[in-house]
Amino acid sequence: MTKVLVRYYSSYGHIETMTYAVAEGVREAGVEAVVKRVPELAPLEVAKRAGYKLDQAAPIATVNELEHLGRNPNCLQGASTTPASRRKKQGRSD
Repeated sequence: MTKVLVRYYSSYGHIETMTYAVAEGVREAGVEAVVKRVPELAPLEVAKRAGYKLDQAAPIATVNELEHLGRNPNCLQGASTTPASRRKKQGRSD
């Protein structure tokens, strides 16, 4: 069976929710979906102060899984769309 890595980053849980919907669609197409997340980059205190969702269920992707994206077309990725101006107000530099 074909396997697809569905990888995401989500600060507040919105992208996480969308990721699981994408994974369900992948499964409905008869493909195995493996959901992994990227580790949080913001310092813990900044993330807490900003109200980030820190209890996400998906396991963190390993370095090998992250490198997999460049070598395998069977990988989907989702990321936050938080504007840079808002990230700056939150004390983030990413």
